[in-house]
Amino acid sequence: MNDVILLLKEIGLNRMESQIYLALLEETKATGYKIAKIIGEPVSNTYKTLNALQRKGIVVIDESKNPKECFPVPISEYLELVENNFKKNKLIIENKLKKYSAKSPREGIFQIDNIEQVLEKTRLLINEANRIIMVDASSYSIEIFKELLEKRAAEGIKVLVKTYEPIKLNGCQVVVPSSEVRKIDWNDDWCNIITDDKEFLISFFEKGGKSVLQAIWSKSDYLAIILFSGFLHEFILGHISSTILSGKSSSEITSELKRLYNDFMYGLPIMDDVKNVILNSKK
Repeated sequence: MNDVILLLKEIGLNRMESQIYLALLEETKATGYKIAKIIGEPVSNTYKTLNALQRKGIVVIDESKNPKECFPVPISEYLELVENNFKKNKLIIENKLKKYSAKSPREGIFQIDNIEQVLEKTRLLINEANRIIMVDASSYSIEIFKELLEKRAAEGIKVLVKTYEPIKLNGCQVVVPSSEVRKIDWNDDWCNIITDDKEFLISFFEKGGKSVLQAIWSKSDYLAIILFSGFLHEFILGHISSTILSGKSSSEITSELKRLYNDFMYGLPIMDDVKNVILNSKK
């Protein structure tokens, strides 16, 4: 019961409203007096709360009956109403607050404690990347962003993914560390992402995304470049290790190494970015 009440609170019902709604679901219909007896609350407070639920659209009241009878609205119908109202209000609020909109900070290191905010920030980074996306993530996280990563790859963005179970990602360069070297069993999930050697998000959360253990987002150019370089070389090492273990010849391995460096480092303006960051830091 408490778990259901917590879920109902997430969609805008307080505890008493949730209790009344659940009681109505069990009774199908009931008077305010009967509901008050079921939940153990004063009749006056129960009627006030029923009126609030009616205004929210999750309860309907038959005014033709004496005493009046209350009926619960199916939860799917109510959630559809909530979603439509949110979309409508979202557009109105965004338009009204455009001139007040907070600008994203240019530099800094920021902690994020909410799992939904972590996932939304990850989606934003993927969507806003202009050249390259690097992801090191657990299978749970890869499944969440799989379609979006494939979409960006189809748009011409270079997408590198390091994960730990075989998965097909169309258009993406994927490396899975060979289990012949060492298999690591993780008890948690994570998603580390760097985009355009400009911005990154490092996040660890409980298995299945239950809650955030630690998440750090930053737009620090210098830190992003350092992480970018480290991730790229770890990616290349993992890929080349798998290539070696697959029995490829030394010439094939060398050719693959050159391709990776050309595609993901020398073929991108990364070195210019490094020089600019160093120059700007001296000013």
